Amino acid sequence: MSAIAETEHARSEQLDNPESIYRACADMKLFNQEVLRVILLDTRYRYISTVENTKGSINESLAIHGIAKDSLILLISIILD
Repeated sequence: MSAIAETEHARSEQLDNPESIYRACADMKLFNQEVLRVILLDTRYRYISTVENTKGSINESLAIHGIAKDSLILLISIILD
């Protein structure tokens, strides 16, 4: 199974353990650079969305406040819809 297909399949299931999260991020194997990804889940550990905030190398600065901001904005938009 391709990494993208594995990711899509895993995201349709409950993400309640490290192995399921790993499978849901299988597409990251194809990336050519480091990416910091936040996975948003509902209260039943079902996939809502992902936010990829920081791309680049570990030597570049990480904008941690940006992760929270982007995740919060996405979550608020989902709640309001």
